[in-house]
Amino acid sequence: MPVKGQQSIVDAVQLREKGIVMTEFTILNAQSGGWKVLSTILLGEVIIGPAEDALMFNITTPGHPLWSGLPASFTTSKPMFYSWLAAFPFGKIQLISTIDLDDLGASAGVIARADEDVGRIVQLAHAAHYAPGFDWNDDENITRMMINAIRWVAKLI
Repeated sequence: MPVKGQQSIVDAVQLREKGIVMTEFTILNAQSGGWKVLSTILLGEVIIGPAEDALMFNITTPGHPLWSGLPASFTTSKPMFYSWLAAFPFGKIQLISTIDLDDLGASAGVIARADEDVGRIVQLAHAAHYAPGFDWNDDENITRMMINAIRWVAKLI
């Protein structure tokens, strides 16, 4: 993404006008140095990844609108690309859910920031539909998660 495009997104978020939902692919590109400007609004960092597996999400912040209509725990219907994330421990960042990565333990699965001074941000550990044979529309829970994230950053919920 060109620097001007990245700066437009950062400006929109920092000026409280708009929010953003970032998937694993966004985080990976920003952190690898390709999207340096966009990396300034990340809520966490990639520790390990990307990898591909079925993901088990576990709620850590019950009652948050991002989790509306979702079970307390669910496993994706098919393998998805993901990264093992660590949430930055500052500001108004909330860990909404973890993902269980078997041998590695739990990682940040959904991270959110709602600050009155800037736009809302959601950072997801999964890569949405970036996997062979997987489209997030095929998984009812991932679809609900994506819709909730978009509605929440738009301040509709």
